[in-house]
Amino acid sequence: SDACFPSKVAEFQALGVPMLCNLTSDLNEVLKDGENALIVPGVSADDFANTIKRALNLSQSQKEQMRAHSLKRAQEYFDYRRYMPALADYFNKL
Repeated sequence: SDACFPSKVAEFQALGVPMLCNLTSDLNEVLKDGENALIVPGVSADDFANTIKRALNLSQSQKEQMRAHSLKRAQEYFDYRRYMPALADYFNKL
C-alpha cells in the first residue's frame, strides 16, 4: 500500500475472486472489465448500482470464466516465482 496499489487486489485475484471496484492507481494494468473484474465507471450511486446489476446478470459460465481469469492474472502478476530469475540475477551480481 505504500506504492498506492491495494494489496487486497492480489489477495482476491489469487483466490480467484473477481473484483467489483473502480480503478485507482494502476489497477487498469491488472483488472480488466468483464474479464477478471467488473469496473464501476464512476463514483455515483447510479454507476455502482448499474455495476451491481451487471454482476447479478452474469451467467454461471461467465462467473466461472471470470474466476479462471482472476487466477491466471494473479499468476502472471503476483506469483513470487515470476520474479525469481530477476532476484537471483541481482544476488548473483552482488
